[in-house]
Amino acid sequence: MFHILQPSLWPFFLAFGAFNLVTGIAFAVHYVVTGYYILLLGICMIAVTSVFWFLDISREAVIKGDHTRVVRRGLKIGFIFFIASEVMLFFGFF
Repeated sequence: MFHILQPSLWPFFLAFGAFNLVTGIAFAVHYVVTGYYILLLGICMIAVTSVFWFLDISREAVIKGDHTRVVRRGLKIGFIFFIASEVMLFFGFF
């Protein structure tokens, strides 16, 4: 009973929004007028993508019932491993 993810375009949109955000910051720092519009576009894309991606995950969990007890346990263990790896990376710098 494992959860197989459906293909999603949300990571692509989030990456494109992050690219626009960084590009907009670089242009805005150099006083390029269109940089502020690209920056605003990046912020909006990240916000909208985050909301709709969260709605899709909530729909999977609540309406479809895809997040069983085994899947939730796997998500918790994965998150714990992620936090542990970040702590080790942080201590590696010192």
